[in-house]
Amino acid sequence: MDAMQDLVFERIAEFFALLSDPMRIRIIHCLCDGERTVTDIVAQTKGTQTNISRHLSQLYRAGLLSRTKNGNFILYRVADPTVLTLCRTVCVQVAGMQDLAVAPKRKLLGIAQDFARSVD
Repeated sequence: MDAMQDLVFERIAEFFALLSDPMRIRIIHCLCDGERTVTDIVAQTKGTQTNISRHLSQLYRAGLLSRTKNGNFILYRVADPTVLTLCRTVCVQVAGMQDLAVAPKRKLLGIAQDFARSVD
């Protein structure tokens, strides 16, 4: 394997690492319907202000989210719709697993629809 290929695989792993934290997935899901303030995101995800701000910063720096300032508020939104498609695909894949009970399958498929609605 050459150095360029190593770099590519490293970047892919970094992208998936961003999506490896449940709170970051919650944040992305929260932003499916459009932009939100940090306060809205904290309320919807039930996280702490400090924790949510840290995750938002990571997602923003990676280019998955964009933000604008509106007065005293910062509004975040999904910058890369590919992330929504990926999240939807994973939800459907996990919902299709044999060992998953019916209620979690329904919840996953509902979340998958949320992600799909944002992409369409």
